[in-house]
Amino acid sequence: MTLRSGALLAVFVIGAGACSSADVAQEEVAEEIIEDIIEDQNADVSDVTVDEDSISFTIEDEDGGEAEVQIGTGADIPEGFPAPVPSGGEVQQSVVSSGSQGAWNLIIVYPVDRFEELAETYEAWMNSEGYEVQKIEQSGQQRSVTLIGQGDQPPGASVAIIEGGDGDVIVNLIVPS
Repeated sequence: MTLRSGALLAVFVIGAGACSSADVAQEEVAEEIIEDIIEDQNADVSDVTVDEDSISFTIEDEDGGEAEVQIGTGADIPEGFPAPVPSGGEVQQSVVSSGSQGAWNLIIVYPVDRFEELAETYEAWMNSEGYEVQKIEQSGQQRSVTLIGQGDQPPGASVAIIEGGDGDVIVNLIVPS
């Protein structure tokens, strides 16, 4: 299993864990479950922290690649994150992985009235970075814009901007490290 797929597996499996009670016993059980799930995928996990609003941990794969993962309200923007992050959003997930397939991944929630501004901001950023940008737009009941940027060398960057059902916009940024 690659580091990226291990990190994504952990993100999907434990996402609900951040919503559970802050009771210390439950936090300890959640930490053990996270460690077991990831270690079953032939990766080592360390620095697991579960609190009322978030979960964070580090994964290392058998090739020495590493991913630092934060999920939940108030996750941090990683130091040195290479893409713009407009103010006024709430970071929900942060993943920084290293190794041959290293990438940065942020999921940020903004108010719905920022949809167009965010789409323009990220398309302008990708163009300024020299990416050849493919833009896929969907309108209707739930608007979305997906920007796929291809550079001189793969992998490229991608940004998905999706109008949520709760009056918000979800921005998912994936940028190679």
